[in-house]
Amino acid sequence: MDKPRIIIQDDDGADYEVRDIQALHRHLLEFHQAEGTIHDEDGQLFTVTPEFREKIRQLAEEG
Repeated sequence: MDKPRIIIQDDDGADYEVRDIQALHRHLLEFHQAEGTIHDEDGQLFTVTPEFREKIRQLAEEG
């Protein structure tokens, strides 16, 4: 069975398909603890807020 696609929106509202949600979650924990840091994923920018971090955590738990 294929994993469901995980789509999130970048700061401009463009869709981005996350290939490895676990790796993204680990990366945020390791490198983006400060509020308001910017994560660049394949040229798409994401401002890391508590809400963004929580969204990624929830998706990682589901995936």
